[in-house]
Amino acid sequence: MTGSPPTRAHPPRPIDLVALVAFDDAVCENQAVTRERLARPAAAPHALGAAIEQWLVRRRHMWIDVRDRQINGIATARTLSADDAWVIDTLVDASETLDRAHSSAGGNGAVIDALLEQALQAATQNGVTRVLLRVPADAAVLLHALRSGFQPALRERLWSGDGLRAGDCAPGRDRSPAGERSPEGIEVRDAGDSDGFELFQLYNRALPIDARQAMALTFVEWEGIQERRWLGRNAREWVAEQDGRLSASLRLSLAGDFAQFDLIASGGANNGGGTAAAVALLDVAAAQIEGRPRVLTLAPRLAGPVEGLLAARGLAPGNEYALLSRRTAKPLPERARLNPEVVVSRGV
Repeated sequence: MTGSPPTRAHPPRPIDLVALVAFDDAVCENQAVTRERLARPAAAPHALGAAIEQWLVRRRHMWIDVRDRQINGIATARTLSADDAWVIDTLVDASETLDRAHSSAGGNGAVIDALLEQALQAATQNGVTRVLLRVPADAAVLLHALRSGFQPALRERLWSGDGLRAGDCAPGRDRSPAGERSPEGIEVRDAGDSDGFELFQLYNRALPIDARQAMALTFVEWEGIQERRWLGRNAREWVAEQDGRLSASLRLSLAGDFAQFDLIASGGANNGGGTAAAVALLDVAAAQIEGRPRVLTLAPRLAGPVEGLLAARGLAPGNEYALLSRRTAKPLPERARLNPEVVVSRGV
């Protein structure tokens, strides 16, 4: 019985140089979606450049799936704000671009499965506790990621437009620049280093428990998954404070010829305050964005009031994405030491 040899996924080696050079001419879609690539074509990066970066810099991690000296797939990952958190920023199945005689080597998602397995093994070996991956919500790669042990964290939708309308979704409300207090008693100001723990508390109020369990449960974990590469050098970050507590935050990037922002607002019982705070932050952002030909943002589907505000500001809904997380290790709760001489009552 004859058949094609199995695919083999592994980190790139010098012996793969010929295959890496050949892959640079292929046009393949990148199934991994990162914030910095939202406004760019979903094309795979240059394989040779990514491999050289891994060999020299060693902060980018790369795996390739090779058969018959031809690359069937490629995956890359990089660290987030901490070394124990990775994001997969490239995930490409190139098997369908090969001729029919070779396409069976990567059929039925075998290439994606092999690449994800390699990535997760490397994460465990490097002491990484969480691996994040964002993919199109309707893509077949989502099923393979779930089969590899990734858990759904958030369902997100891209909102975009040719500008951000200012203020007219809240009739009778004055636009309040940063540093001033709105009629609702909301103060908008620049975020500072001392706001870290309050921003973590805002994260806890804004997202459901299953999303937090998948991504970050503790303050240290939350710090580790912060993504700032998409912000660029001209980034701004504001917070909206009401009654001594942060109710919303907004990060804005003005890199290139488009503007991208990230808005988070408290929900649940405090949603009224969170919505008003989000309105105040959108007013400030609109003044900064004015004149940019394109504006975009990713919003969690669970944030109904936020999506309503985005629509009222002239943005239109677009593609949906699934943000996934794979824990390679679970955080252990800190155990308190008990003096054996102390008697502890069990209560009634």
